[in-house]
Amino acid sequence: MKADIIKIVSLLFISTLLFLVLTRCETEPIDYENIDCNDCYEEKPAYSYLKITFSEDICDSVGITVYRGYVNESMIEWQGWATNSPLYLDYTPVNNFYSVKATYLIDTASIGVVDAEKLETHLIKGVCENNCYIITGGVYDVELK
Repeated sequence: MKADIIKIVSLLFISTLLFLVLTRCETEPIDYENIDCNDCYEEKPAYSYLKITFSEDICDSVGITVYRGYVNESMIEWQGWATNSPLYLDYTPVNNFYSVKATYLIDTASIGVVDAEKLETHLIKGVCENNCYIITGGVYDVELK
């Protein structure tokens, strides 16, 4: 009986540990040496902007779709046509993963290019005069290469 309980607890522990390892988020490490304190916010920002670079010399306009999450599997945050690169989308909620899809219409073909990353805030302590928040991510390259 006691051996069965130990096996069950061990199996539960290993399963939980495996789950945590497989579902942890990978984020870019913060380069503390190159933080510009002019880019810091004293209050945690709720919104920032996305910068989307696309090939503007291929078509007259490019279809841009921004998903909050993965392409075709989540909510569309913004959708439209753009003619000038880069495109800036203001008032985008931070601390979300965004996927950007550019659709190029060339003759009768439709070509899609996707880029994705997280737009997030980070609390920075002991680098600037006061503790503050910086924003990382939000730069997407969907150029047709």
